[in-house]
Amino acid sequence: MPQQSEQEEKSFNEVCAEHTMKRMKGMMNEVDLNKIVQNQNSIHEILELNTSTLSSFNDYSHIKYDELSKKLDSHSKCIKEMKVDLEYIFKKLRLLKTKVSTQYPDAYIEVEKRFSVHNKNNVDE
Repeated sequence: MPQQSEQEEKSFNEVCAEHTMKRMKGMMNEVDLNKIVQNQNSIHEILELNTSTLSSFNDYSHIKYDELSKKLDSHSKCIKEMKVDLEYIFKKLRLLKTKVSTQYPDAYIEVEKRFSVHNKNNVDE
Protein backbone atom coordinates (compact mmCIF):
# COMPACT_ATOMS: atom_id res chain seq x y z
CA MET A 1 0.00 0.00 0.00
CA PRO A 2 2.83 2.50 0.75
CA GLN A 3 4.16 2.08 -2.80
CA GLN A 4 0.87 3.13 -4.31
CA SER A 5 0.74 6.26 -2.22
CA GLU A 6 4.32 7.14 -3.23
CA GLN A 7 3.44 6.60 -6.90
CA GLU A 8 0.25 8.58 -6.51
CA GLU A 9 2.22 11.38 -4.82
CA LYS A 10 4.81 11.42 -7.64
CA SER A 11 2.05 11.44 -10.22
CA PHE A 12 0.29 14.27 -8.37
CA ASN A 13 3.58 16.24 -8.15
CA GLU A 14 4.21 15.72 -11.86
CA VAL A 15 0.72 16.93 -12.73
CA CYS A 16 1.14 19.98 -10.49
CA ALA A 17 4.54 20.79 -11.97
CA GLU A 18 3.23 20.45 -15.51
CA HIS A 19 0.23 22.63 -14.72
CA THR A 20 2.49 25.28 -13.11
CA MET A 21 4.81 25.29 -16.11
CA LYS A 22 1.91 25.69 -18.55
CA ARG A 23 0.53 28.61 -16.55
CA MET A 24 3.96 30.29 -16.31
CA LYS A 25 4.53 29.77 -20.03
CA GLY A 26 1.21 31.41 -20.71
CA MET A 27 2.26 34.45 -18.67
CA MET A 28 5.20 35.30 -20.92
CA ASN A 29 5.42 35.62 -24.66
CA GLU A 30 7.94 33.70 -26.76
CA VAL A 31 10.01 36.79 -27.66
CA ASP A 32 10.64 37.63 -23.99
CA LEU A 33 11.59 34.04 -23.22
CA ASN A 34 14.04 33.99 -26.15
CA LYS A 35 15.64 37.24 -24.95
CA ILE A 36 16.05 35.80 -21.46
CA VAL A 37 17.63 32.64 -22.86
CA GLN A 38 19.98 34.69 -25.08
CA ASN A 39 21.00 36.85 -22.11
CA GLN A 40 21.61 33.77 -20.00
CA ASN A 41 23.71 32.21 -22.77
CA SER A 42 25.81 35.36 -23.24
CA ILE A 43 26.33 35.67 -19.48
CA HIS A 44 27.32 32.00 -19.37
CA GLU A 45 29.89 32.55 -22.14
CA ILE A 46 31.31 35.60 -20.35
CA LEU A 47 31.57 33.66 -17.09
CA GLU A 48 33.31 30.76 -18.84
CA LEU A 49 35.80 33.18 -20.41
CA ASN A 50 36.41 34.86 -17.05
CA THR A 51 36.86 31.50 -15.36
CA SER A 52 39.36 30.46 -18.03
CA THR A 53 41.25 33.76 -17.69
CA LEU A 54 41.36 33.52 -13.90
CA SER A 55 42.53 29.91 -14.06
CA SER A 56 45.36 30.90 -16.41
CA PHE A 57 46.30 33.80 -14.13
CA ASN A 58 46.28 31.52 -11.08
CA ASP A 59 48.52 29.00 -12.85
CA TYR A 60 50.93 31.75 -13.89
CA SER A 61 50.89 33.23 -10.38
CA HIS A 62 51.63 29.84 -8.86
CA ILE A 63 54.65 29.35 -11.11
CA LYS A 64 55.99 32.86 -10.41
CA TYR A 65 55.40 32.45 -6.68
CA ASP A 66 57.46 29.26 -6.66
CA GLU A 67 60.29 30.97 -8.56
CA LEU A 68 60.30 34.05 -6.36
CA SER A 69 60.01 32.02 -3.19
CA LYS A 70 63.21 30.16 -4.09
CA LYS A 71 64.97 33.44 -4.86
CA LEU A 72 63.78 34.94 -1.58
CA ASP A 73 65.09 31.96 0.35
CA SER A 74 68.43 32.28 -1.42
CA HIS A 75 68.65 36.03 -0.73
CA SER A 76 67.65 35.55 2.89
CA LYS A 77 70.36 32.95 3.35
CA CYS A 78 72.91 35.30 1.74
CA ILE A 79 71.89 38.19 4.01
CA LYS A 80 72.18 36.00 7.11
CA GLU A 81 75.66 34.91 6.03
CA MET A 82 76.64 38.55 5.40
CA LYS A 83 75.37 39.47 8.87
CA VAL A 84 77.56 36.80 10.45
CA ASP A 85 80.53 38.00 8.40
CA LEU A 86 79.95 41.63 9.37
CA GLU A 87 79.58 40.74 13.03
CA TYR A 88 82.93 38.92 12.82
CA ILE A 89 84.56 41.91 11.06
CA PHE A 90 83.25 44.40 13.64
CA LYS A 91 84.38 42.13 16.48
CA LYS A 92 87.89 42.04 14.98
CA LEU A 93 87.85 45.84 14.50
CA ARG A 94 86.86 46.36 18.14
CA LEU A 95 89.67 44.06 19.24
CA LEU A 96 92.17 45.93 17.04
CA LYS A 97 90.90 49.28 18.35
CA THR A 98 91.33 48.09 21.94
CA LYS A 99 94.81 46.73 21.20
CA VAL A 100 95.94 49.97 19.49
CA SER A 101 94.48 52.12 22.29
CA THR A 102 96.42 50.15 24.93
CA GLN A 103 99.72 49.97 23.00
CA TYR A 104 99.68 53.57 21.69
CA PRO A 105 97.35 55.57 23.97
CA ASP A 106 98.70 59.04 23.03
CA ALA A 107 98.49 58.45 19.27
CA TYR A 108 95.09 56.83 19.63
CA ILE A 109 93.66 59.82 21.51
CA GLU A 110 95.05 62.21 18.89
CA VAL A 111 93.56 60.23 15.99
CA GLU A 112 90.24 59.95 17.79
CA LYS A 113 90.13 63.75 18.31
CA ARG A 114 90.86 64.41 14.63
CA PHE A 115 88.35 61.81 13.52
CA SER A 116 85.59 63.19 15.74
CA VAL A 117 86.21 66.77 14.47
CA HIS A 118 86.19 65.52 10.87
CA ASN A 119 82.88 63.66 11.43
CA LYS A 120 81.29 66.75 13.02
CA ASN A 121 82.22 68.85 9.96
CA ASN A 122 80.68 66.23 7.61
CA VAL A 123 77.48 66.11 9.64
CA ASP A 124 77.14 69.92 9.55
CA GLU A 125 77.49 70.02 5.75
